[in-house]
Amino acid sequence: MPDLNLKPFDAALDGSYTNEDKKNAHSIHCPRCACVILRSSAAMRVENNTGDISLPLFGLHENDNDPPQAATSPFLWEVPTMMSFENIGFSKPVGGAQGDKPHKDDSLPTDIRYLSCADCDIGPVGAQIEGRFLVAADRVRYAF
Repeated sequence: MPDLNLKPFDAALDGSYTNEDKKNAHSIHCPRCACVILRSSAAMRVENNTGDISLPLFGLHENDNDPPQAATSPFLWEVPTMMSFENIGFSKPVGGAQGDKPHKDDSLPTDIRYLSCADCDIGPVGAQIEGRFLVAADRVRYAF
């Protein structure tokens, strides 16, 4: 596999992530194994200004009785269908039964599916919510 020069998200480079159509200008890769998650121009940028969508942090939390900590991404990549992905895994629906809310907005559903790399299973890198497929901009790497 050729050296792709993968770079993590950098807020200082914000304008270089999208093209003139507000789509991803670079291919999007797994942060661990460099597997391709989305090809360039496959996803539309959507803002997450209010922090409505937050994802649990990578890794396991220390105490199983404590809910995992969450973080919000500055913006998200949205694709129209699951078939837009090159390589992605989906969790079982989570959040509804325990009452844990993966977001702040009461109008959004509590059952979501988290997205992870299908090769190495790191995640979540995004979520599926009511038919919307979202990838967090700061959870992935980019091929520049």
